[in-house]
Amino acid sequence: MIIDFSVSNFRSFKTTMAFSFRADASKSHSENVFEATLSNGEKLRLLKTAVIYGANASGKSNVVNAFRSFRDFIEKSPELKYGDAIPWYEPFLLDYANLQSPCCFKISFLLQNALQYDYEIQFNQHAILRERLDFYPQGNKNLLFERQKNDIKFGRKFKNQNFNKKVVQNRLFLSDYGNQGHEQLSEIYLYFRHFLEAGTTLNGGLLREWETIVLKKAFENKAFEQKITHLLQVSDIKIERIEILPENLFQNHALYQKVYYNLFENGQKIAQTDQISWQNQSQGTKLLFAIGGKMLMMLTGGGTLVIDELDSSLHTDLCAFLLDLFQRSESNPANAQLIFTTHDVPLLGNDRFRKDQIWFTEKDAFGATSLFSAQDFDDVRDGIPFDKWYLNGKFGGKPKIKSHQFIYGYTQKTA
Repeated sequence: MIIDFSVSNFRSFKTTMAFSFRADASKSHSENVFEATLSNGEKLRLLKTAVIYGANASGKSNVVNAFRSFRDFIEKSPELKYGDAIPWYEPFLLDYANLQSPCCFKISFLLQNALQYDYEIQFNQHAILRERLDFYPQGNKNLLFERQKNDIKFGRKFKNQNFNKKVVQNRLFLSDYGNQGHEQLSEIYLYFRHFLEAGTTLNGGLLREWETIVLKKAFENKAFEQKITHLLQVSDIKIERIEILPENLFQNHALYQKVYYNLFENGQKIAQTDQISWQNQSQGTKLLFAIGGKMLMMLTGGGTLVIDELDSSLHTDLCAFLLDLFQRSESNPANAQLIFTTHDVPLLGNDRFRKDQIWFTEKDAFGATSLFSAQDFDDVRDGIPFDKWYLNGKFGGKPKIKSHQFIYGYTQKTA
């Protein structure tokens, strides 16, 4: 589970963008918070969900892109050949100084063994300039390794292990050894591969990738197939049953979903029909299957899911339902975490969030994004009508739209 995450000089983030799942001392909405016990017995209060609002092109999506690039860099770093450019280097482009500066990712996280880790990478287009991993076995920070360009030093725990000190300049040390089965580094490497997911509902390729993962899980696990069926049923899209089948009965390489609806005659249900194919389902139904299925997997096994544009093709009530799955203990026993961006203002109503769960993005006159929370405002307290305050401009994060007359280049005459 994630504690803190930050990135600097990445896309629209000229300086440091810092996000935190740490919960403040408020007792409001205790169901939205869980308590993690660290390896030294200390308690840490963390949020289950967070939502990000902002104007179009304000940088909301780049928060998601930052998580996605960080995860992909760790997972795919071993695939880079010597001399390859690092594809996840995307500096802020509107200031010349940033074009010459490195990008930096930092994360604090907990593994299932209750150990806290801090991991940092700093890199340019061609090389990793700094990479450092620390852990807290007894509550105190201990170095595991630190890399400065091609030089690497090890902390006490790794000092006598048989590491090759020669590193490839564009590949992460964590990824190289994590991918080779090193006991501690592999656990961290696999955590980022399997327990951190980020993407956008607008990326058809990613949705198909997630749909394939959900299909495989449902085919192999009938209990999970029943869960995804129940999700579609309670969402009121009229699907009664779903069945996962192989495309070829003899070569189970591809899977597909067969959906069943009630068939009626003279207003009476007489059977179920599978005549409406999956290809003819709405975009919202397909999105619910892929995103909802991925959510169910996270809710079962734990992890962090970061979604851009959750409200795309989904009704407000359905978004609220999916959000509640993460915020209710009975449906989220593994304390999975959800971050999502949206323009769906009604979600801010009904006293659903604490102030430390609500975030905003805004661009300045130079095109740089800032990320801030509702709790950064002195006069904001839990329980206020966040939706009305946001619409009234209290928090910023709204578009400043000129008059429609601006488009046509004239000013309306007044009497």
